[in-house]
Amino acid sequence: MTARAVREFLLLHNQRLYDFLRQGLTDRSLETQDLARLSAIHLANRHEIARWDRDVSCSGTASAA
Repeated sequence: MTARAVREFLLLHNQRLYDFLRQGLTDRSLETQDLARLSAIHLANRHEIARWDRDVSCSGTASAA
């Protein structure tokens, strides 16, 4: 699996989490505490994806992807 494929996989799953959060907020199917926890996970995922992108680009494997 290339670096690009891994990145796209991570972004897709984080987008699915974001969509789930938006839907839960819209139809009020999630408790406030659950929304807060899942939002924190979504944000942490975004930070990890950004860190991963930096690590990959620094190692030079991003150009091989």
